[in-house]
Amino acid sequence: MVRKGTSTKAASRGKRSPMDGKSFPGMINDLLETSNAIIIGIDGEGRITLFNNGARRALGYSFEDVVGASWFEYLTDMDAVRGKLEVFQFDIGSGARTQYESRVRSSSGLTVTILLENTVIFGPSGEISMVLMVGQDISRTKELERSLKEQNDRLVAAHEELTLYTDLLLHDMKNANAGIMGCLDLMEIESSDEKRGDLSRRAFAEVMRATSIINDVKVMTLTRPQWEPSPVDIDEVLSRSMERVMKGRGKGRARFDVERSGLHIMADDLLEEAMVRIFEDFLNDRTKGEKLRVEVRRDVSRSDQIAQPVRITITGGHSIEEDASNHNIPSQGPPSTGMGSKGLGMFIVKRIISRYNGLMFTEMTDEGRTVVVLLSEAV
Repeated sequence: MVRKGTSTKAASRGKRSPMDGKSFPGMINDLLETSNAIIIGIDGEGRITLFNNGARRALGYSFEDVVGASWFEYLTDMDAVRGKLEVFQFDIGSGARTQYESRVRSSSGLTVTILLENTVIFGPSGEISMVLMVGQDISRTKELERSLKEQNDRLVAAHEELTLYTDLLLHDMKNANAGIMGCLDLMEIESSDEKRGDLSRRAFAEVMRATSIINDVKVMTLTRPQWEPSPVDIDEVLSRSMERVMKGRGKGRARFDVERSGLHIMADDLLEEAMVRIFEDFLNDRTKGEKLRVEVRRDVSRSDQIAQPVRITITGGHSIEEDASNHNIPSQGPPSTGMGSKGLGMFIVKRIISRYNGLMFTEMTDEGRTVVVLLSEAV
């Protein structure tokens, strides 16, 4: 029955938003309903007793949908669900206000981030009548924050990369060119065939170093664009990579022990470049005559890190007692610019593997140093 002087609309609001079975006074109820803020009330057990129009608009539930339900069932962060009640109980006991963010599941299934402030309301006898939560939807703000952070991270990475390119061109290339020109100048005035031959070899080495720097920069630029995933025969990639190494830096000393796996992984043409660089890194410290052992197999133990993981291991080089500090795989960012092109090889490999959402790390075993690459199988 509607009391005299009370509108039907206001009375119906009071009916939809009871507190311990009673409506708020009409004026307060009107303020709660017309407020743009999200206003939710829960009892001492966390059960919803108040759910205003702002809350219904933000989360998509009607009051009838949620009344009597535990507020914590709607929180999407399970750690918050387990720990929030204790926080509430503490604040309820102290009567203190708190402000925090909650990720709440809406009726559409999407998550809404709400900035809430709690106030404890006590009854006439000092008992807790309600914990009043007043807040606002900050989902859009959080999305903008994430977007700005991502853009800032990309800007920082681009600046670091530009600095590295500049250092390579101004420092390493300049030194290589200076070495070439110095050798050529000395050859003009040197009469000894032996010394001329030595200068010629030194000039050629500098040319090769300059070519390597140019190739490094080219590969780095290729790793930046988005790639289209496609199945790649890992056996063919390894075969081409080993052939390149044996014709290049590993000519006359590169030996491999590998068995065909018959597996395909999600990658692209740059994977071959990555494997060549890994093999060449091993050649820098491998004992003459020792084989590099290459193994490819599925590794279900890594399923929590990589979807359908395939493990590629390359073993050889230093023994476990020897120092592997010079072969650490960079965790992030390019080598310091002061290093120029030194240390760039494994950074490029890591960048290529990251392109495929893969993982790469180094292990030391009794058999020697092992580089492990984890990639997703093409199924």
